[in-house]
Amino acid sequence: MNQKYICLYPSRFKLDGGAMFGIIPKPLWNKRIPADEYNRIEMSLRSLLIQRDNKIIIIDSGCGDYQGQKFNERFALASTLKSFDQLLAQHQLKREQVSDVILTHLHFDHCGGLLCGQQLELTFPNATLHLHRRQYQHAQNPTARDKGSYQIEHIENFVGQYEKKDQLHWLEGENGFIVGDLNFQTCHGHTPYQILPYNSEMMYGADLVPTAHHVDLPWVMGYDLHPGKSTEDRLEVYQFLIEKNLYYIFDHDLEFIAGRLRKKERGFEFYQLISSQQASSEEFTLNSFSVSECDK
Repeated sequence: MNQKYICLYPSRFKLDGGAMFGIIPKPLWNKRIPADEYNRIEMSLRSLLIQRDNKIIIIDSGCGDYQGQKFNERFALASTLKSFDQLLAQHQLKREQVSDVILTHLHFDHCGGLLCGQQLELTFPNATLHLHRRQYQHAQNPTARDKGSYQIEHIENFVGQYEKKDQLHWLEGENGFIVGDLNFQTCHGHTPYQILPYNSEMMYGADLVPTAHHVDLPWVMGYDLHPGKSTEDRLEVYQFLIEKNLYYIFDHDLEFIAGRLRKKERGFEFYQLISSQQASSEEFTLNSFSVSECDK
């Protein structure tokens, strides 16, 4: 069974540092990720492509290439924005070859890339979309606090297109099967029914722990709907990662792709971190530490 992992980078982006670190004082988080003059920190939009047998699977998709100048300037997207045509061509792949797309949740920086161009066509027209039904229901009726994270007109557009084509797999419950060797766990602190896809090697962590710098339990994002629940979600997932000896893939960390987790005297820490600077070609094999990254 041949399986490889490829990191794709639709863009970098910037968000407010205070919002990204919640109650943690700026003098502490600014040592880890320095803020710019607008108090924003730069982060990655890291999609994960998995090639396995006859499957080409993509997890999360970035913001999309159609958002417009004002949006791109607000989140500092413009200078690094790339289309999936560009990203996949570097691996001799085309959008039409992608068999499956998994969305961890429906915030714009994770699902916006499912549409492309000014006509807002499906980026991956032949793929099956795997999406948790309860997260979709929340996106349709969000709270006033998180409404801005959901671009509901775009979400209903691509969900409707996939549903019409009978290429939509609704995920249900707290955990279950997705596709291939991928299963999922849910967590609810950041947003209801965010899913964390995992297999026997890794877990794609989405916004539970967006960077390695967020490893300490209290270092929870201000964007989380229920920060206290986020700490509980983390503790449960941390125990799972340690028990299974899995790599945790960071979606927003510029410096590190992934790392394993261990308990220390006080709290937890990531170790055996796979650094972006180790990148040398185009894919990485987690167990052998043959690491590479592209399109940064």
